[in-house]
Amino acid sequence: SNQWNYEREWRMLKRLDELEKKPLENSFIYLDSIPTEAIEGVIFGLGVDEQSKNKIKQLIKDSNPSAHIKAFNLKQIRETYGFELEEV
Repeated sequence: SNQWNYEREWRMLKRLDELEKKPLENSFIYLDSIPTEAIEGVIFGLGVDEQSKNKIKQLIKDSNPSAHIKAFNLKQIRETYGFELEEV
């Protein structure tokens, strides 16, 4: 949608039978690999718990080719109902 052009965000769609299926609690998650250099940053949404954030940040830190990847917390601005990113 042209309304979201400013986001400069890309999404990939694939058929589930083309992805790796892994168990996750009472369900499954479907995974695909992408080149590390294609990732600029990770944005943690408002509902992401600290344990999950720490695991992901550690994965980024431990992977040498991912040194360029930045991590951000999404913060809600109460006065304007908007959002801002805070680098972590």
